Amino acid sequence: SPIRRFIDLEVHTLLKDYIKGKYPENFDKLYEELVEISKHCNVTTKQSDELERDVNNKLMVMYMEQHISDIFNVIICSITRNYLTVKTDNDIYGKISVKDLEGKYKFDDKNKVLYGNYGTLRVGDKIDVIFKETENDKIKFTSPTPSMTRIRK
Repeated sequence: SPIRRFIDLEVHTLLKDYIKGKYPENFDKLYEELVEISKHCNVTTKQSDELERDVNNKLMVMYMEQHISDIFNVIICSITRNYLTVKTDNDIYGKISVKDLEGKYKFDDKNKVLYGNYGTLRVGDKIDVIFKETENDKIKFTSPTPSMTRIRK
């Protein structure tokens, strides 16, 4: 990978020197320092990743708040007894409560499928939904009327 973390570069440099028979005199002290630096780098990387996710989520919420009641074509990413997790065409994730779906649905836990009056919902199906609201920085959709819900493969 062309993009390397600082600690990866340091370890590679030490390994190259070791293979060439070059041993730093203070290797034990250097090793202890590298362990501490590695821990710090890992913690900092995790914090950075979390911050990036939080910022992206806030931006998605801000974008979606401008589209209340708009219809979106989504793909079903996961199904549980209570919720569908869906993704819009522009990679915005949200949830639909099974209670908000038109008709009655029965959840098949083994196959992660919802069977209902208006069809079967599976992971990978594309359906039309209405953006409902954001709540605690979560994006929520609702099902449109059955005649608008088109299940597409």
